[in-house]
Amino acid sequence: MSLRAPTRSGGRGRGGSVSGAALSCLSLAALGVGLMQAIGYLTDTALLLVILSLVLAVLALRSGLRMPGRGWWVATTVIAGLTNLLYPQLGGPFAYHVGGQIALTLALTAMAGAACALRSGRAATVLVAGAGLCLLALMAVTSTWGLVRIDVFTAVTGATRALLHGANPYSPVFNMRLPQYPWWVHAHFVYGPIVPFLSALGWLVGDVRVSCAAALAVTFLGLWLLARQGGHRLDAHRIVALAIASPLNVGMVTRGWVEIYIVAGVVLWLALRGSRRRLATVSLGVAMLVSPLTLLMVLPGFIWSRRARREVAAAVIGAVVFAIPFALITGVGAFLSDIVGFQLSMPMWPTALTVTAFAWQSWHLALSSLVTGAVVLIAVAVIAWRGRPAQLGEVAVQTAVLLLATFLFAKWAFFNEYFMVSALLLAGLAGAEVALPVADVALPDPRNLRRLAPRATPRVSAGPVVDATSAPFG
Repeated sequence: MSLRAPTRSGGRGRGGSVSGAALSCLSLAALGVGLMQAIGYLTDTALLLVILSLVLAVLALRSGLRMPGRGWWVATTVIAGLTNLLYPQLGGPFAYHVGGQIALTLALTAMAGAACALRSGRAATVLVAGAGLCLLALMAVTSTWGLVRIDVFTAVTGATRALLHGANPYSPVFNMRLPQYPWWVHAHFVYGPIVPFLSALGWLVGDVRVSCAAALAVTFLGLWLLARQGGHRLDAHRIVALAIASPLNVGMVTRGWVEIYIVAGVVLWLALRGSRRRLATVSLGVAMLVSPLTLLMVLPGFIWSRRARREVAAAVIGAVVFAIPFALITGVGAFLSDIVGFQLSMPMWPTALTVTAFAWQSWHLALSSLVTGAVVLIAVAVIAWRGRPAQLGEVAVQTAVLLLATFLFAKWAFFNEYFMVSALLLAGLAGAEVALPVADVALPDPRNLRRLAPRATPRVSAGPVVDATSAPFG
């Protein structure tokens, strides 16, 4: 199978071939079911499903993101919705109110699936809104208000409390457990300084996870806005219905994982950069301030778009300016150690959903961190060699592939890291027919390099010559 970019068509997938968007739907389903095996921890089944998700995402890029028919939307949304039924078997807070969880999950699935079966209109909008209310209720019945036993929630709550009381959010110390150590590990706040600001609204009403739910709603809005820009705008409600049905939403909000803010910022950046460029850059800057991991999420866009390079640069500069006061108060060395050094110094997590953890558990083989770096370089090289994508959705799916490959060979990756992959696959569906401007080229297309080679004999063109200045895509 060739890895080179195929000739793309804006039509929908029909006939004997499966469209790239349909393969993205299957990738989403495999990823969701895999993560729900043990809420992002390592099992053989979970690892196989995540690897399958990566393969399907690569095949989606190879096939081109032609939108699937209505049946694909309905089937994928129903599968995603019913996967929420796996939460009670995870134990902990998910083991309570099982009857209510089942009823809400079935109602959510029915409404989201019915919305996908309908054309865009008032009835579909009402069903999507009903599914959203069911999701909100499902998150409520699986949450203990104001308390959850997870280090992220403790750290975010402590940092937000300190900020609102006029103290340095990096001064509180929290405890966490690492599988390799028999004692508690002491650490300061390890996320960017924007997180306490984003969590402040939730803290004021009693639980920082309220802000996580708000960020999830922003993500849904961004996906809808992005889908409305392309040629498949009539499918925008289906994309939102699928996003609402995702089994990852409940886990992300109830556990209070901050990657939900990164996803909201990046999706909003993709959705607004065509019409509200300044607001889009601000959204990206907020995502940058959550975690340095955001840089990996924008790498394919940085490669392929000159405009994206300027937006990323502006977002990084804005993030640095915002962080300077916190760095000076904390001490530059201590600040960088909290946000970057602590993460880099952590050992490999043997229960993570990664090939690295599987190799350790199966053969006591410790993979070097250099393997992760090599995987990133190989993935970037393959993305570059395929040539510049024609649509914004393809950039999002390229990013999903890059993240999946990186996480599979990282020191650790759990539910919250893979949630970013799921969001990018959804963004790929939303942006499937949103064209990248022809003139906005940051790097030369590798396929054009062959023109530099001398030819002994003239070759017959495989098709008509197209004027690049009039082509709809780059």
